[in-house]
Amino acid sequence: MFEQPTHSDSENNKLYSYLNTMTTQMLSEGKSVIFDTNFNFQKDRDHLRKIAEENDADTWIIWVTTSRELSKKRAVEETEEQENRVLGNMSPEDFDRIADHLQPPNESETVIKIDGTNVDADALILQLGL
Repeated sequence: MFEQPTHSDSENNKLYSYLNTMTTQMLSEGKSVIFDTNFNFQKDRDHLRKIAEENDADTWIIWVTTSRELSKKRAVEETEEQENRVLGNMSPEDFDRIADHLQPPNESETVIKIDGTNVDADALILQLGL
């Protein structure tokens, strides 16, 4: 979608507008949709929940938790050689800015909470009771 992404607000708005359109289309066709991203703001989760409700779909939030200290270490120090972290380490300032504005799910949201301290297949099976 973007030849050289800058991750600007403009690009994010364009990307999520497209994703919301595709979500509406897929849900209207009876397909399931999974957003593998962080929706740190209540208003963003509410918007997706509204799209789901308009298409008679249920929503769940997978909320992976760790201590702020561990999260910051992973984001700021431990991203080298990880295929999914193509932009490398996050700056400490960016991490703090994002973490300071995080809005955890509230009691009206359906949440599956996962301890992200040690996430592997066996740990997930135990946590989810599968």
